Amino acid sequence: MNPLADTDVACCTQLLDSFRKSNTPSPEQMRLLALETINVNYPGGLWLQVFTDGSYIEKHANVGADVYSELFPFYVAAGHNRSAFEEEIEAIRIALCQLCCLDTKFTKAVILSDSQ
Repeated sequence: MNPLADTDVACCTQLLDSFRKSNTPSPEQMRLLALETINVNYPGGLWLQVFTDGSYIEKHANVGADVYSELFPFYVAAGHNRSAFEEEIEAIRIALCQLCCLDTKFTKAVILSDSQ
């Protein structure tokens, strides 16, 4: 199955609530709002939630790609001379490949990335 052939792909970048810069919630309130948005839009019982992250360790100049879901966890160390953004993209690529391999195990999946 080619994930690009699926016409039912959506991208959501909005939280359930909005706020002004002058009234920015605390980090804990923002975390709770993000979790609420995920659970309302993509409830775990109906959606396979796949979390991705690209990481950069400054002291060691190493980068890696993390992928986690109920069906598969992955971590790939990419070494030197790459950015956290490149590893975020790599994590999303890995997630898509795994979803293609396991497409009989779920009916709906969402990839959740913290990349800006």
